[in-house]
Amino acid sequence: MSDQQQPSHPQGQPDPYGQPAPYGQAAPYGAPPRKDNTLLWVLVTIAVMIFLCCCGVLGIVGWAGWVAQDEVRSAVSSVSEQAEEAQGAPVVEGEGVSVDGGLVSAGWRIAEGERGYVPVDVTVTNDGEHPQSFSFYVNFRRDGVEIDDSLCTTPTIEPGGTGPARCRETVDAVDAVTYDALTISDY
Repeated sequence: MSDQQQPSHPQGQPDPYGQPAPYGQAAPYGAPPRKDNTLLWVLVTIAVMIFLCCCGVLGIVGWAGWVAQDEVRSAVSSVSEQAEEAQGAPVVEGEGVSVDGGLVSAGWRIAEGERGYVPVDVTVTNDGEHPQSFSFYVNFRRDGVEIDDSLCTTPTIEPGGTGPARCRETVDAVDAVTYDALTISDY
């Protein structure tokens, strides 16, 4: 007998015991089947799409937040400016000051009226190009807070002309007595 061992099954037939083919011989069924990666690629694609959608949503939310924050800042700034305008321009009694296209002439004063205090000797010059009347407040303030005001109005004044302002008295003389600052604001 020869030294070579003969296969226990005929050539070209599968080994009934599942033994591998001897070295150098082809496997009985050909190349092993390739692993199918379709499910893996579908899952990876779905994961990438979910990731991109999340990034898109976060981007949109971030952008919307930025726009909202910008609008809030703008609104707060506008309200602050309006509040400063409402407080009026600080003025010293008798000082000239601009009011909405006109100029309050220097020399006015605060006098004591029947119920409270009233600005007197107030005259306004129309610096505009059209005839107009003027309305403004003389605000009495204490510790930065308005405690009372006096509304002043003029008749219609021609451009370049000067006219008297009529001012009403403050309502409460007791509070007006302790004012520490004056401002003038538009009506």
